[in-house]
Amino acid sequence: MLLNYVFQKALPFILGVTISTSSQCGLLPYNPDSPPADFVGAVKTEWLDPVELGYGHGKHDRDMKLLGKFTFIDSRGCEWTSPEKFVIDGATIPKFLWKIAGSPYVTDFRRASVVHDYFVKEEFRDQHKQTHQAVDHMLYEAMRADDLPEWKAKLIAGFVHTFNKWPDPN
Repeated sequence: MLLNYVFQKALPFILGVTISTSSQCGLLPYNPDSPPADFVGAVKTEWLDPVELGYGHGKHDRDMKLLGKFTFIDSRGCEWTSPEKFVIDGATIPKFLWKIAGSPYVTDFRRASVVHDYFVKEEFRDQHKQTHQAVDHMLYEAMRADDLPEWKAKLIAGFVHTFNKWPDPN
């Protein structure tokens, strides 16, 4: 039953539904002359101690703080930047998917998950005004920029799109 739900919701995204044009980056048309999607800089992080933060053992034990900003530039030339000091947790990749695709910390899509983590956090959505679909498409493009096979990038992005919902900005 869960699998049916996932494929009913994720399949249109996996098969390439067009991206909404209501976001700032979504307004940029694809330009075949633009350089391929790529990352700028390196992911530099520091593990955060959950006990020092007052969470206790076993809670928030995968949180890391970015030590510098990290940017992905998509195929339309739109910059997607996670700022310095942003706390990433890999939670935008559903944990059950880790068994299939791997942890976002040690796989070929870890750089993509760093940028995606920022753009799906509720407290930053009003600042960047990106649509849910545009952010998940960025995740797909970022995984492809890291040479993840197309089928795997579509599968991960489709599951993420299905399980991470939020209302789009007006």
